[in-house]
Amino acid sequence: MIEKIFRQKTTLLIASSVLLNVILITVFFSNGHTVSEDEMREFTTILRSKGLYREAAAEYSKYLMNARLSRGQRANLHFILAGVYKNELFDYEKAMSSYLKVTQLVKKGELCEESRKQIIECLDRLGRNTEAISELNEIASISSVHSGIFAGKPVAKIGEKIITEQEIDRSLDELSQTERASALSGGRAAYIEQYVFDELLFRHAQRLEIGRDQDFLRKFEKDRKRRMREELFLKVFYDKYNVDSEDLKRYYSSHRQHFTAGGVILSMEEALEQVKIGAVREKILLKREEILKEFLQDFDIKMYFEAK
Repeated sequence: MIEKIFRQKTTLLIASSVLLNVILITVFFSNGHTVSEDEMREFTTILRSKGLYREAAAEYSKYLMNARLSRGQRANLHFILAGVYKNELFDYEKAMSSYLKVTQLVKKGELCEESRKQIIECLDRLGRNTEAISELNEIASISSVHSGIFAGKPVAKIGEKIITEQEIDRSLDELSQTERASALSGGRAAYIEQYVFDELLFRHAQRLEIGRDQDFLRKFEKDRKRRMREELFLKVFYDKYNVDSEDLKRYYSSHRQHFTAGGVILSMEEALEQVKIGAVREKILLKREEILKEFLQDFDIKMYFEAK
């Protein structure tokens, strides 16, 4: 009981200290003090480190409104502000607005190109696929890579969107062996019908603006990060850390009860991709210190607690 009260008081003291710091800095910045760009960046860094992303975005916006800046400085700050909206607040509309301002301020160059790519990603996250594709085709540097989006024989059309054989093949290629077998169990025509139906459901959800609230977008981002980690395990760490067939067999034997479909335990071959991910993750945990040392060379990592 005493320990619980102590923890609560400690948490309250820390929270009060953080709030006091922010209030003091805010008063300093609002008392007619001429703020330099370095001071503003330092303040917003403090806000972001405390998880006060909305407040940081407000400070960037206020500075952009009041400070005398060159076009280049203004473009750089809009780019940073867009990143706060996109990556920390998951507000893709405001992020897109800031990225658009960058493209207006600097008509060419790396910052402009990166902003246009980010606009496409924001449109995609908002479910505005047609606009994303239109924007994509305007970017000469990458349009050739994506010029095959509508290539192939059409199999269906929903509004302006044409679904082609190539798109169907690509969707099947993205499935695991087990998922593909299940998807094609009723034949290819049945799979295409289901694919079109799923697209219709997605379009209806878009009309109802489902998936645009912050909580949904946060979960979406969390799932995207998980999938990116899994791709890292399969495409980089699998070979790098010498995961072999014995590692896979050992992992499958220890965890086979987790590899099921419809209540039936899958064979190792059927669950191979998930077995690989699990085996790599297990090996990574054993080499955690080694990996941390390697990453320390590329990232500025600080731990604010003592490891047990």
